Amino acid sequence: LYLVGYATASSVVRRHEWARMIVPDQAMHALEYAYAVKPGDDLWAARVDRFVATVRDDGRLKRSAEQHGLTPMLIGTKR
Repeated sequence: LYLVGYATASSVVRRHEWARMIVPDQAMHALEYAYAVKPGDDLWAARVDRFVATVRDDGRLKRSAEQHGLTPMLIGTKR
C-alpha cells in the first residue's frame, strides 16, 4: 500500500496492470501544488499567475483536467 497524490496514483494505474487506486469517501489531506519562478522575477511570476487565472476562468483548465483524468485535483470539485 502506497499513499501518494492523485496525479501520481493515476499515472501508476494507467501504466501498470497490477496497480489499483483506493479512493477514500472524503479527502484525507489536501496536497497543494505550485510552480516556482526565479526570485525577483516579478514580471514572469505575474505572467504565470495571469495565465493560470485565464485558463481557470475560461474553462481550459477544467477541460484539460477532464481530458487527463485529473478532475479530482481541481479545487472545489467533488469526488
